[in-house]
Amino acid sequence: MRYVAIGDSVSEGLGDPLPGGELRGWPALLATHLRRGAPDLEFTNLAVRGHRARDAIRRQLLTALALRPDLVTVFIGGNDALLNVHLDRRRFADELDRLVAPLARPGVTVVLSTVPDLATAGPLLPPLRGGLRRRIETVNDVIRDTAGRYDTLLLDAWSEPRTRQHAFWSVDRIHPSAEGHRLIAASVAELLGVPVDAGTEAPAPASKAALLRRYAVEAAWLLRHGAAA
Repeated sequence: MRYVAIGDSVSEGLGDPLPGGELRGWPALLATHLRRGAPDLEFTNLAVRGHRARDAIRRQLLTALALRPDLVTVFIGGNDALLNVHLDRRRFADELDRLVAPLARPGVTVVLSTVPDLATAGPLLPPLRGGLRRRIETVNDVIRDTAGRYDTLLLDAWSEPRTRQHAFWSVDRIHPSAEGHRLIAASVAELLGVPVDAGTEAPAPASKAALLRRYAVEAAWLLRHGAAA
């Protein structure tokens, strides 16, 4: 069995750092759950922070297809909503279709996810929250349509009450915390009918200085690319 994760910073693992500075993230936790029944599972995480749907097409899709996975998770759309102030629904729908269609082959399980309510969780001022929420709702409508069209599994993070709780989010209010990553992994495992490894522990927390450096870099990236969108 081969599992490939496609996505952005959430799937890359931001918010779930290991003591040495590397990121773990929910896809790695999901792979741990999967290996209980498939010890020889091959796992590859192709997710890259900042990627939108069009970036995943250019830089992740061909590698994913070459790996011939049995399971693919495609968690994308958060940056499309965050960084595209004038989000084009038709364009995003076309890009998501081009990303998912080649993966949705017979014998391949594909899992999509809606984007949680970043407007409620994030640090934006109230006047900006409404616009972001509308863009996320548009992105999520497209994701739901795509999941239905290609008969994929769908994790509806938008409708999950636990994604609106403080513990789900890291200090930047954009990425899940370690607890949030464990929740995502367990939720996807449940969709797949896979038992959850209750012994999976949270990593030791990173130092305060490391956290501040990482979030400063993320904030600078968001401001730079968000202003250019």
